Amino acid sequence: MADDKGLYLLVTPSGGKLWRLKFRVNGKEKKLSLGAFPDVSLKEAWRLRDLARAAKVGAANGFEVLAEEYIDKMVKDGI
Repeated sequence: MADDKGLYLLVTPSGGKLWRLKFRVNGKEKKLSLGAFPDVSLKEAWRLRDLARAAKVGAANGFEVLAEEYIDKMVKDGI
């Protein structure tokens, strides 16, 4: 199920729902995992998507920024 700007919800055969972000680096398609639904809401997935797209650093550093924000959120929420 696709949303916008590369964000989509992957529904697995077992019924799991996983947020993914599709993007390109040097012409090669890459995918970034943003977490599982409903643990990561649509609103949060949009925020993470926008954060990843706004990053002006290399792909590895962009992932690091995104991962740190995600971990900070999980710690804050006690998960």
